Amino acid sequence: MKFDLTGKGFWVMALYGFFWYLQKYAGDQTIVQRYLVARTDKDALKGVSVGALMCLPAWMLFMLIGTLLWAYYQLSGEALPPHVDKPDKVFPYFVGSHMPVGIAGLFMAAPYGSWHVDHCLGF
Repeated sequence: MKFDLTGKGFWVMALYGFFWYLQKYAGDQTIVQRYLVARTDKDALKGVSVGALMCLPAWMLFMLIGTLLWAYYQLSGEALPPHVDKPDKVFPYFVGSHMPVGIAGLFMAAPYGSWHVDHCLGF
């Protein structure tokens, strides 16, 4: 595996990200409402900028987790079991088999808590 900007993977993901965020920031009701309730255009621009900048650390964290898991399984020599046959199954397997029970429980409780808050607020 090598880093190559001429390959299809990088440009496909870059274009996908651009158009996904364009759609999200131009058409998502919750974000557009923030623009509309801003007192001035400057406040609306500030809200967009902060929202866009806060996406970057979250995106970088997800990419870092994936990269570290890839490096762990490449360098440790540990093989994934046959039932972990898709990339989106690696992280749950790692949490369930390599982390202490309390931390694994937090990883299981976080999505539920997020869903519960979202559900209770009616989003």
